[in-house]
Amino acid sequence: MVLSMTNIKDFPLSLSNSTTMDVFANLICGMANPYILSCEDADYIKDRHILIVIRKFCEKGSLKDVIHGKQSPKTPYADKYRKENGRPLKQKAVRSIGRQILEALSALNAKGIICDCLKTSNVMIDSGGLARISELELTLLGSGMPLDVCEMLMSLEVQQMNQEGGSCCEVDVLLFGLVLLEMVTGSSFHTKSFLSEVRDDFCERSGLSGSEMEPVRSILRSIFSEGSATVESLLSHPYFQGVELPCPPQRLKFQSVEKGLIKSSMATAVEYRRKVREGIERVTSARDQEREQTVKDAEEAAGLEDTVVKRRIKSGRRHSSSSLAVPGEGGRPARLSRRQSAGQSSQTSSTPPAPSQTPSPDPSQTSSSPAPPPPPPPPPPAATSTEDTNSSTVVETTVSPMTSSATAIPPQYQKLLNIGLSQEQVKHKMAADGFDPATVGW
Repeated sequence: MVLSMTNIKDFPLSLSNSTTMDVFANLICGMANPYILSCEDADYIKDRHILIVIRKFCEKGSLKDVIHGKQSPKTPYADKYRKENGRPLKQKAVRSIGRQILEALSALNAKGIICDCLKTSNVMIDSGGLARISELELTLLGSGMPLDVCEMLMSLEVQQMNQEGGSCCEVDVLLFGLVLLEMVTGSSFHTKSFLSEVRDDFCERSGLSGSEMEPVRSILRSIFSEGSATVESLLSHPYFQGVELPCPPQRLKFQSVEKGLIKSSMATAVEYRRKVREGIERVTSARDQEREQTVKDAEEAAGLEDTVVKRRIKSGRRHSSSSLAVPGEGGRPARLSRRQSAGQSSQTSSTPPAPSQTPSPDPSQTSSSPAPPPPPPPPPPAATSTEDTNSSTVVETTVSPMTSSATAIPPQYQKLLNIGLSQEQVKHKMAADGFDPATVGW
């Protein structure tokens, strides 16, 4: 015999009432079915919230022991179930064990029980080779799944139901899919990487490729991808048809009070899964909103950066054009009215053209050839003045005489002097062009 103790303080169904505990004990001990391992006795310690269950000992251990090749079920869990020890079962064994599990699920479904405690470590293999589901007391307490498995399966349900025309299998069918997957691959999968669809690369990596494994792939797709599988549809699948059962199927029989407890337990389990599912939906919705906000922020940042770049380009063009303008008072470009421009034009036309100036010598040639003699001084320029009729401002232009020691003024700056700009304005223009006014004696 095996004695197990479970702390059920946080389980949805309470056994504090002695009448409820008596009905519960009769229920889990009265499941007469060859593919269900019923309990021999059960008791409850109220002050410690401990449920004690006694059941038969199976020498061959669990289905998980068979997958990992362990003959002694007494070996510690961590030592028995190392990942590298798992080996896939032969197809004949997979079909036989799978059919027996489905027969047990079908008998439970007929009484309104959805088995949410199904896993390879809860399927016991007795001395006669029968596969028998155990620990059904956890299902009847309202929560037979560990929280991580429940969250995984509920997230799959949310994902499938959000698809157009999506549907999802019952929990016991999803758990059967995990058991089948572990039998054919030798590994347990508690991740969501394979749940959305059974991909070809996953099948090839897991040893599920080839024509002989096509029935298994179709079953897994119907469970995890399409969400259309039921216990009855799996029983009628060709993969499980033609399997010779060790014992004929047997229906379960319960009293009316036990049926009432089953109904209450299943309603509690459904409510528990609903809360888990709603929590997952909230997390998924928050994650999607955060992702959308991140994309929106990135687009706004990209648009802002593009605007800044355009402004910099535009500012650079404006700066380039302003550097070509003639500086006026205070470094600002000089602006002349139409009358001033016209007056200066007429004065320029009446002023005799200035003698041509000798261009400044090339510094690279001064070291190899003697410097040419300085040009003769130009004649004294005539002082010109223009008076604006709308203002008292008088613009006077006087070309300072060139000394014999100074370099001749380049023609472009001499032309500015000729049109009436002051020497200070021309000096600003020279400085803006990178030309040193000191070279012409200013």
